[in-house]
Amino acid sequence: MPVANQRCVMSGADVEVYLSQVHDGSVSSGFRALYEERLLLDVTLLIEEHHFQAHKALLATQSDYFRVMFTADMRERDQDKIHMKGLTAAGFGHILRFM
Repeated sequence: MPVANQRCVMSGADVEVYLSQVHDGSVSSGFRALYEERLLLDVTLLIEEHHFQAHKALLATQSDYFRVMFTADMRERDQDKIHMKGLTAAGFGHILRFM
């Protein structure tokens, strides 16, 4: 299993970073399996008349928009149902499947 090791400095702290293409793929496939089995879904996005269940963690890692929504002091951070405006259900469905 090839693993790349890098050292970097972030905010004055010495940080060691490990990168693995194999691990990255297993995390992605793990989230996909949970999604397909409808397990541990913790948010429902309401778009048009459709309800999209998802994992906040996955959305936040794949989108700065969702990262801010779920980590900043916004009301959506603590909600399990969020009404989304300005999106189409068809378009968001494609985005969610891509993630």
